[in-house]
Amino acid sequence: MADLIIKPASGGDSLILQDGAGAAVVTVSTNNVLYSKGVQENAATASVSGTTIVCDLAAGNFFTADLQGASGTVTTFTFSNPAASGSVSAWTIKYIQGSSARALTYPSLIKWGGGTDHVMTTTNDAVDIVSFFTIDAGTTVYASLVGQAFAA
Repeated sequence: MADLIIKPASGGDSLILQDGAGAAVVTVSTNNVLYSKGVQENAATASVSGTTIVCDLAAGNFFTADLQGASGTVTTFTFSNPAASGSVSAWTIKYIQGSSARALTYPSLIKWGGGTDHVMTTTNDAVDIVSFFTIDAGTTVYASLVGQAFAA
């Protein structure tokens, strides 16, 4: 399969994508991409089975992980299809605690701000949100707690 390459006529020109009304939606110029309207991303469901959570980064950048599907403490996290080393993959997981409390034990490749791992809220149906990113194809994943114990 060949790549389709669309580029401005000269280096000083911009590539502009318009909506049906003719308004600029995306403008690409030298070292800049401007989105003139909202940006939307796919929401995906993380696979939760046994003691494993799988997030396929090709499916989206926001995942819901319902821990009711886990058989116990989640100890295996798989983040498939990250960007190649030198590019960034960033994603967010919304964890939903089931009616039986499930814990999360993160692997050592996940590095936390302040060095303290996220501890899942244990109340029924509690929601915790965590953001992640990697710049080395998933060898190291940086994580930060966005919020904890959101009402269901």
